[in-house]
Amino acid sequence: MEQPAVEPTSGIALFVGNLPWSMTSQQLREVFSEYTVKTAEVKAGYDGRSRGYGIVSFESEEDAAAALALGGYNLDGREIQVRFDRSIDGTEE
Repeated sequence: MEQPAVEPTSGIALFVGNLPWSMTSQQLREVFSEYTVKTAEVKAGYDGRSRGYGIVSFESEEDAAAALALGGYNLDGREIQVRFDRSIDGTEE
């Protein structure tokens, strides 16, 4: 039997989902600018179009944990989802 995936409860990278299709990486960085953002990237498919999610990494776990408060924030009529990223280095496979 397979072990259930464990949801991380700390780290410096956050997964941000349900982004508006027009959002850029720079705009994503600005949304989280209240915290010390290290990198912010809206992920794109092979066709170059947004996949509707991004990864934001922070200077510290404290900043990342505080930024979780933006979950449910309304961007262009869409409530963004924010959680700790499941990948170790902030990139999704």
